[in-house]
Amino acid sequence: MRLLLPFALQMPIALIAIVLGALETAGGAQELILQGIIRSHRYSFITGILGVAGGALLLAAGIALLIRFQLMNIFTQAAANVKSLSLS
Repeated sequence: MRLLLPFALQMPIALIAIVLGALETAGGAQELILQGIIRSHRYSFITGILGVAGGALLLAAGIALLIRFQLMNIFTQAAANVKSLSLS
């Protein structure tokens, strides 16, 4: 199923996804490095990895939406699946 949005709505959604993906990737990397690696907390290490992966996928989904890439739905579903793993 292809996401059909007019370009006027697609641009702000893509930019929001890019900004949130970049922020989440940076936050996940901070948790992974500072809490997970330096302080050796296993839970922070795992959630940091999932945060970096989910943020990177959300960033990729935003970029794919911005350039109207054909596989943008796969990126959004993958980001949602990774984020649901980190929440449980």
